[in-house]
Amino acid sequence: MRILLAWPTYHPDVSAGAVRGAAFARHLSGLGNEVVVLTPLQSPGNGLHAEDSSKIHRILSYDTISRRFGFVPALAAFPITFGAIRAAVIKASPDVVIASTPGPLLALETYLATRGLPTSFVLDLRDPWRSGSYLYRGALRNCTKQAIEELLCRKSDSILCVTSSLREMVMRDYGVGPDKVAVVSNGAEGESQRGVWAEKEYDFVFLGAPSAYKNIEELLEALAIVSQNMPIKVRFVGWVENPYTEALETLARSLGLEESVEFLPRIPTDEVVGVISKARVALETVGGPSTFSWAIGAKNYQYLAAGLPIACLSKHRDGEMYSFLMPDVGFISNTKEDFATSLIEILEDTNRLNQMSSNALKYSEKFRWGRIVSDLYENRLLKLVGERS
Repeated sequence: MRILLAWPTYHPDVSAGAVRGAAFARHLSGLGNEVVVLTPLQSPGNGLHAEDSSKIHRILSYDTISRRFGFVPALAAFPITFGAIRAAVIKASPDVVIASTPGPLLALETYLATRGLPTSFVLDLRDPWRSGSYLYRGALRNCTKQAIEELLCRKSDSILCVTSSLREMVMRDYGVGPDKVAVVSNGAEGESQRGVWAEKEYDFVFLGAPSAYKNIEELLEALAIVSQNMPIKVRFVGWVENPYTEALETLARSLGLEESVEFLPRIPTDEVVGVISKARVALETVGGPSTFSWAIGAKNYQYLAAGLPIACLSKHRDGEMYSFLMPDVGFISNTKEDFATSLIEILEDTNRLNQMSSNALKYSEKFRWGRIVSDLYENRLLKLVGERS
């Protein structure tokens, strides 16, 4: 089978979306398929990864121009960018196209490029714009992108959602039937287990760049409560320098966490497990409006694969994390006081901590990238190609 992936970010980017795209490409190729990746020219990335495939094509897209010059030049150049994508699609002659989000413009260009071709179009709805609109200004822009996303959901042959809650939201809000929408979660590689029993050097790890909807302020306040009861070491891995993170660092100092908390920059994907496996417990937060209640951060699958119990501080009293985070692999608290108390209790109970680590590792088997992509291929892609034939 020939498969074309249209991905908003790819190597050298190390974001969750880029990692998902690379996992799809790697394991679909491993199943004997011919895979081509289209990704915008000059897509975001920090150069930490080398390209590992000769079939990655960096293309001039609407997003490429919009990022550099704005909306009007990007719209004026749309015939050119669409023509380049159409030519790439025709050359690849794919049986299936999978176009991912966030941001529906690349998916729209790719969908239009497949029209009239014997190709099945699959939308990978990793981040719906209904949630993304919370992070971006411009009512017209957000309404337009939501309308495009709805159009793509209705016109695609299949939709992939990262959680069950997102699947329910798509069916409810966009009026598509259950047979059209599948849950294809994020995951982690099987070799993640190699670092599980590493010597523990610190107590807590938080992986990923902080965002305004992540409620990091309350997390730091909870850690300050813990540090008043016992000495702790915490690493935030994936820190980026901007005004928001500078304010968080100032807050950490004001809370007396200078000796307890360390802020580390992004690291290559293949180094993540070696770093996080040196922690005893992984930290997660869920904040923002209820439109984010469907989400499970991709880093949680890496936590599980490294055998880390997950401690989650959530503003919401329901949501996908409650069903994902079984009691024997972690816990969720809704206030910083309860969260701090639970962190203290788990550090003091070594037997419970070790048992939860073993449970996390067993649970992670369900979320191996090889298994996820194989299920997608056998239960969704082969059927689409068969139906089209």
